Amino acid sequence: MLGKEKSLPEETARKISNMILNEKRFKPGDRIPSEYELAHELGVSRLTVREAVKTLIANNILYIKRGVGTFVSNENKDSVNPYGIYFTKSKKEHIKDSFETRRIIEPEIVMLAAERATEEDIADMLKCAENCKECLLNGGSIDDTDKEFHISLAKASHNAILYRLMTTVDYEIEDSRQALYIKGNKSFDDGVLVDHFEVVRFIKESDGVGASIVMRHHLNRALEYLKNK
Repeated sequence: MLGKEKSLPEETARKISNMILNEKRFKPGDRIPSEYELAHELGVSRLTVREAVKTLIANNILYIKRGVGTFVSNENKDSVNPYGIYFTKSKKEHIKDSFETRRIIEPEIVMLAAERATEEDIADMLKCAENCKECLLNGGSIDDTDKEFHISLAKASHNAILYRLMTTVDYEIEDSRQALYIKGNKSFDDGVLVDHFEVVRFIKESDGVGASIVMRHHLNRALEYLKNK
Protein backbone atom coordinates (compact mmCIF):
# COMPACT_ATOMS: atom_id res chain seq x y z
CA MET A 1 0.00 0.00 0.00
CA LEU A 2 2.82 2.39 0.86
CA GLY A 3 4.57 1.71 -2.45
CA LYS A 4 1.37 2.50 -4.30
CA GLU A 5 0.96 5.79 -2.42
CA LYS A 6 4.52 6.81 -3.30
CA SER A 7 3.87 6.32 -7.02
CA LEU A 8 0.55 8.17 -7.09
CA PRO A 9 1.95 11.59 -8.12
CA GLU A 10 3.89 9.93 -10.97
CA GLU A 11 0.79 8.04 -12.11
CA THR A 12 -1.21 11.26 -11.98
CA ALA A 13 1.49 13.09 -13.96
CA ARG A 14 1.25 10.41 -16.65
CA LYS A 15 -2.52 10.76 -16.83
CA ILE A 16 -2.38 14.55 -17.17
CA SER A 17 0.41 14.23 -19.73
CA ASN A 18 -1.72 11.75 -21.67
CA MET A 19 -4.57 14.29 -21.76
CA ILE A 20 -2.18 16.75 -23.39
CA LEU A 21 0.01 14.62 -25.66
CA ASN A 22 -2.25 11.77 -26.72
CA GLU A 23 -5.87 12.70 -26.14
CA LYS A 24 -5.19 16.27 -27.36
CA ARG A 25 -7.67 17.68 -24.85
CA PHE A 26 -5.40 20.65 -24.30
CA LYS A 27 -3.15 22.27 -26.88
CA PRO A 28 -0.10 24.52 -26.35
CA GLY A 29 -1.14 27.74 -24.65
CA ASP A 30 -4.34 26.27 -23.17
CA ARG A 31 -5.05 26.67 -19.49
CA ILE A 32 -5.58 23.32 -17.76
CA PRO A 33 -8.35 22.74 -15.19
CA SER A 34 -7.82 23.76 -11.58
CA GLU A 35 -6.31 21.46 -8.95
CA TYR A 36 -9.79 20.87 -7.56
CA GLU A 37 -11.23 19.92 -10.97
CA LEU A 38 -8.34 17.60 -11.83
CA ALA A 39 -8.44 15.99 -8.40
CA HIS A 40 -12.17 15.32 -8.80
CA GLU A 41 -11.79 13.91 -12.32
CA LEU A 42 -8.79 11.71 -11.50
CA GLY A 43 -10.01 10.58 -8.09
CA VAL A 44 -6.97 11.80 -6.17
CA SER A 45 -6.22 14.51 -3.62
CA ARG A 46 -5.38 18.10 -4.53
CA LEU A 47 -1.93 17.55 -2.99
CA THR A 48 -1.31 14.66 -5.39
CA VAL A 49 -2.36 16.84 -8.33
CA ARG A 50 -0.07 19.61 -7.09
CA GLU A 51 2.92 17.23 -6.97
CA ALA A 52 2.06 15.87 -10.43
CA VAL A 53 1.85 19.38 -11.87
CA LYS A 54 5.26 20.23 -10.36
CA THR A 55 6.70 17.20 -12.14
CA LEU A 56 5.18 18.24 -15.48
CA ILE A 57 6.47 21.78 -15.02
CA ALA A 58 9.96 20.35 -14.40
CA ASN A 59 9.60 18.42 -17.67
CA ASN A 60 8.52 21.61 -19.52
CA ILE A 61 5.10 20.19 -20.33
CA LEU A 62 3.33 22.82 -18.23
CA TYR A 63 4.17 26.30 -16.99
CA ILE A 64 2.62 28.70 -14.50
CA LYS A 65 1.41 32.25 -15.01
CA ARG A 66 1.36 33.74 -11.54
CA GLY A 67 -2.12 34.77 -10.51
CA VAL A 68 -3.63 33.37 -13.70
CA GLY A 69 -3.23 29.58 -13.81
CA THR A 70 -1.28 26.64 -15.24
CA PHE A 71 -0.86 26.33 -19.00
CA VAL A 72 0.38 23.85 -21.58
CA SER A 73 3.89 24.69 -22.73
CA ASN A 74 4.57 25.52 -26.35
CA GLU A 75 7.80 23.51 -26.03
CA ASN A 76 6.39 20.23 -24.75
CA LYS A 77 6.95 18.35 -28.01
CA ASP A 78 10.68 18.87 -27.76
CA SER A 79 11.12 18.59 -24.03
CA VAL A 80 8.80 15.76 -23.02
CA ASN A 81 10.63 12.73 -21.76
CA PRO A 82 10.38 10.23 -24.63
CA TYR A 83 10.41 7.23 -22.29
CA GLY A 84 7.32 8.20 -20.32
CA ILE A 85 9.40 8.50 -17.16
CA TYR A 86 8.21 11.28 -14.89
CA PHE A 87 10.18 11.85 -11.72
CA THR A 88 9.25 13.91 -8.73
CA LYS A 89 12.29 15.94 -7.79
CA SER A 90 13.70 15.62 -4.27
CA LYS A 91 12.28 12.11 -3.72
CA LYS A 92 15.01 10.21 -1.88
CA GLU A 93 13.50 6.87 -2.79
CA HIS A 94 14.58 7.44 -6.41
CA ILE A 95 18.25 8.10 -5.68
CA LYS A 96 19.27 4.45 -5.35
CA ASP A 97 17.31 3.53 -8.49
CA SER A 98 18.91 6.39 -10.39
CA PHE A 99 22.45 5.43 -9.45
CA GLU A 100 21.78 1.79 -10.29
CA THR A 101 20.55 2.94 -13.70
CA ARG A 102 23.66 5.04 -14.17
CA ARG A 103 25.86 2.06 -13.29
CA ILE A 104 24.23 0.21 -16.18
CA ILE A 105 24.33 2.93 -18.83
CA GLU A 106 27.37 5.12 -18.08
CA PRO A 107 30.04 2.41 -18.43
CA GLU A 108 28.51 1.68 -21.85
CA ILE A 109 28.39 5.38 -22.66
CA VAL A 110 32.14 5.78 -22.08
CA MET A 111 32.79 2.61 -24.10
CA LEU A 112 31.02 4.21 -27.05
CA ALA A 113 32.74 7.54 -26.40
CA ALA A 114 36.12 5.78 -26.63
CA GLU A 115 35.12 4.58 -30.11
CA ARG A 116 33.39 7.70 -31.39
CA ALA A 117 34.62 10.82 -29.58
CA THR A 118 35.92 13.57 -31.82
CA GLU A 119 38.73 15.96 -30.93
CA GLU A 120 36.05 18.52 -30.13
CA ASP A 121 34.30 16.06 -27.79
CA ILE A 122 37.55 15.33 -25.96
CA ALA A 123 38.29 19.04 -25.63
CA ASP A 124 34.81 19.56 -24.18
CA MET A 125 35.27 16.72 -21.66
CA LEU A 126 38.65 18.08 -20.59
CA LYS A 127 37.20 21.55 -20.21
CA CYS A 128 34.43 20.19 -17.95
CA ALA A 129 36.98 18.25 -15.88
CA GLU A 130 39.13 21.38 -15.54
CA ASN A 131 36.06 23.38 -14.49
CA CYS A 132 35.49 20.88 -11.67
CA LYS A 133 39.10 21.23 -10.58
CA GLU A 134 39.02 25.03 -10.69
CA CYS A 135 35.77 25.10 -8.74
CA LEU A 136 37.27 22.99 -5.95
CA LEU A 137 40.46 25.05 -5.84
CA ASN A 138 38.31 28.14 -5.34
CA GLY A 139 36.46 26.48 -2.46
CA GLY A 140 33.23 25.96 -4.34
CA SER A 141 30.89 23.00 -4.83
CA ILE A 142 31.28 20.95 -7.98
CA ASP A 143 27.71 19.71 -8.26
CA ASP A 144 26.95 21.75 -11.41
CA THR A 145 30.34 21.16 -13.04
CA ASP A 146 30.10 17.44 -12.27
CA LYS A 147 26.75 17.34 -14.06
CA GLU A 148 28.26 19.08 -17.09
CA PHE A 149 31.09 16.54 -17.15
CA HIS A 150 28.81 13.50 -17.20
CA ILE A 151 26.56 15.05 -19.84
CA SER A 152 29.63 15.73 -22.00
CA LEU A 153 30.46 12.00 -21.86
CA ALA A 154 26.94 11.11 -23.00
CA LYS A 155 27.20 13.62 -25.82
CA ALA A 156 30.50 12.06 -26.93
CA SER A 157 28.81 8.66 -27.27
CA HIS A 158 27.01 10.05 -30.33
CA ASN A 159 23.95 8.01 -29.39
CA ALA A 160 20.92 10.29 -29.21
CA ILE A 161 18.83 7.90 -27.11
CA LEU A 162 21.57 7.33 -24.53
CA TYR A 163 22.15 11.08 -24.39
CA ARG A 164 18.48 11.83 -23.71
CA LEU A 165 18.20 8.96 -21.24
CA MET A 166 21.28 10.23 -19.39
CA THR A 167 19.91 13.77 -19.13
CA THR A 168 16.64 12.33 -17.80
CA VAL A 169 18.35 10.21 -15.14
CA ASP A 170 20.74 13.05 -14.32
CA TYR A 171 17.80 15.32 -13.49
CA GLU A 172 16.58 12.75 -10.98
CA ILE A 173 19.86 12.74 -9.01
CA GLU A 174 20.04 16.54 -8.69
CA ASP A 175 19.45 16.43 -4.95
CA SER A 176 21.79 13.48 -4.40
CA ARG A 177 24.54 15.36 -6.23
CA GLN A 178 24.01 18.30 -3.90
CA ALA A 179 24.18 15.91 -0.95
CA LEU A 180 27.51 14.64 -2.24
CA TYR A 181 29.11 18.04 -2.68
CA ILE A 182 27.30 20.68 -0.65
CA LYS A 183 29.42 20.38 2.49
CA GLY A 184 32.54 19.22 0.74
CA ASN A 185 34.65 16.20 1.51
CA LYS A 186 38.21 16.72 0.32
CA SER A 187 39.06 13.03 0.07
CA PHE A 188 35.88 12.29 -1.87
CA ASP A 189 36.19 15.38 -4.08
CA ASP A 190 39.83 14.62 -4.91
CA GLY A 191 38.78 11.11 -5.90
CA VAL A 192 36.10 12.52 -8.18
CA LEU A 193 38.67 14.68 -9.97
CA VAL A 194 41.08 11.78 -10.42
CA ASP A 195 38.28 9.64 -11.86
CA HIS A 196 37.20 12.38 -14.27
CA PHE A 197 40.65 12.86 -15.74
CA GLU A 198 41.25 9.10 -15.88
CA VAL A 199 38.02 8.56 -17.83
CA VAL A 200 38.99 11.24 -20.32
CA ARG A 201 42.50 9.79 -20.66
CA PHE A 202 41.15 6.34 -21.48
CA ILE A 203 38.64 7.78 -23.96
CA LYS A 204 41.39 9.79 -25.63
CA GLU A 205 43.44 6.58 -25.91
CA SER A 206 40.40 4.75 -27.37
CA ASP A 207 40.48 2.38 -24.39
CA GLY A 208 36.79 1.75 -23.75
CA VAL A 209 37.40 -1.05 -21.27
CA GLY A 210 39.63 1.14 -19.11
CA ALA A 211 37.15 4.02 -19.22
CA SER A 212 34.30 1.66 -18.32
CA ILE A 213 36.15 0.22 -15.29
CA VAL A 214 36.93 3.69 -13.93
CA MET A 215 33.34 4.84 -14.46
CA ARG A 216 31.88 1.84 -12.66
CA HIS A 217 34.26 2.40 -9.73
CA HIS A 218 33.37 6.12 -9.76
CA LEU A 219 29.63 5.45 -9.48
CA ASN A 220 29.99 2.66 -6.92
CA ARG A 221 32.02 4.96 -4.67
CA ALA A 222 29.45 7.76 -4.98
CA LEU A 223 26.60 5.41 -4.10
CA GLU A 224 28.45 4.03 -1.08
CA TYR A 225 29.24 7.56 0.08
CA LEU A 226 25.56 8.50 -0.13
CA LYS A 227 24.50 5.39 1.80
CA ASN A 228 26.86 6.32 4.63
CA LYS A 229 25.82 9.98 4.91
